[in-house]
Amino acid sequence: MKTLSLVIPHLNECLLQHTIRSAQNNAAYPDELEITPLEDLKQEGVDVLRDRGLLASQTDLVCISDAHCTFAPKWDKAVRDTHTDPTAFACVQCVRLSADCMVMFPGYKRHYGAHVTENGANHWGITAVWNVYPTTPTSPVIEVPCPLGGFYVLSRQHYVETLSRPWQHLKNYGKSEELISLLNFKLGFPNLCYTQIAVGHCFRSYPPYTQVCHKLRHNKILLALTAADTEAEEHRLLTAMNMQHTNLAREMKTVGPCLEELKATIAKGQRRTYAEWCKWNADVAANGTTNGPMGTDRTDGRR
Repeated sequence: MKTLSLVIPHLNECLLQHTIRSAQNNAAYPDELEITPLEDLKQEGVDVLRDRGLLASQTDLVCISDAHCTFAPKWDKAVRDTHTDPTAFACVQCVRLSADCMVMFPGYKRHYGAHVTENGANHWGITAVWNVYPTTPTSPVIEVPCPLGGFYVLSRQHYVETLSRPWQHLKNYGKSEELISLLNFKLGFPNLCYTQIAVGHCFRSYPPYTQVCHKLRHNKILLALTAADTEAEEHRLLTAMNMQHTNLAREMKTVGPCLEELKATIAKGQRRTYAEWCKWNADVAANGTTNGPMGTDRTDGRR
C-alpha cells in the first residue's frame, strides 16, 4: 500500500535518474513510496505538471520535488513524522549542490524557506527571497512567509478542496511558490519549513527551459491582483511592475477568469490580509525572525 507520493516534474533533466534513485534508495519504506516523474513534453510549465501530479497521486500526503535533488536517509519517514498538519504548505532545509557534486557534505550552504519583496527595481513584482537567519534555526518546524527550495510537502485534499488547485492557473514557469504561499496565508493556514529534513538541490546558472515573457507576465499580474485587498495595494503592485492600465486591459482577457476563481477561493474564508503578509515579510527580512502569525516556533507542525 502506498502511503507517500513523490511527484517530479521535469524537462531536459540530466539528473532525473539520479533524483529517482536517491529518493528510492534512501527511503525508509520504499515499497510504500509512489514516485511519479512527469515530463513537460508540451512545455506547459512546472505548475501545470505539479497540479496534474497532485490530482493523480494515490495518497493524500504528497511531496513535490525538482528533478535535480539528493535525498537524506529515511527522508520519507521524516516527512511523515513531521507533516502532522494537513493544512500546511511546507518546504525543507535546502542544501545548495552543483551538478559536479550531488553529495550533501557538511559545510555546504543551506536555506530555510523565503520571504517576499515587492521588487520594483526590475519590474519583477512579488518575488521570493531566501531567508537569512542570525543563527541556524534549532526548532524542527518554523513558520516562513514563503516555502522555497525545490521540495515541498502538502496534502492533496487541502490543495484540491480548500485551495482549489491554484497551480492550474499559472503558465510556463514563475511565481509558483509565491502564489500558493499567499493563498494559504490569506486563508489562515500555516506556511512552514521543516528545518531538520535536508534535501540537496542542484543550483544551476541556466535553467533547461525557456522562460516565455508573456506567460511570466500573466503569472506576475495574477499574483499581484490576487494579493491586493485594496485599490491602493493594486495600484502599488502594478506600478512596481510598470504595468499601465492600457496594457492591463489586454492582459485581463486571460488573467480575468483565473483571478475570479482565486478571489472566490479567498472569499470562502479569508482570515488575513495582504498588509499582514507584508508586515510579516518585512519582519523576517529585517530581523530573521522564525515566529509567524500562528504564534512561535512550532515543534509539532500544528496550530
